[in-house]
Amino acid sequence: MADARVMRSLGFSLSHIKALKGVSYRGQLEALKECGKDIEKKIKELSIRLERLREVESFLSKCALCDGVVEDVVRPPIHSLYTFGRDRDYKMRATTRYIV
Repeated sequence: MADARVMRSLGFSLSHIKALKGVSYRGQLEALKECGKDIEKKIKELSIRLERLREVESFLSKCALCDGVVEDVVRPPIHSLYTFGRDRDYKMRATTRYIV
């Protein structure tokens, strides 16, 4: 049987250690494998959170470069440049909002 100090250092609670006291070595081994799976799951979750944190850091660092004022303006769609002078007026079509 594994020592209580060893089990405690692996994160097992005292009540769980007491429950494992009379268990065979195979039972203890299964408990350790289960603990390992839980740790791997936590590592995966933390890795995903870290990746998201890096994305937000990158976004914020790029936002810091924008010091000017952002204005909301209405402009004609880009295809109006190519249809200028035709019989049909480009202003008949709906204008598109762009943020400049």
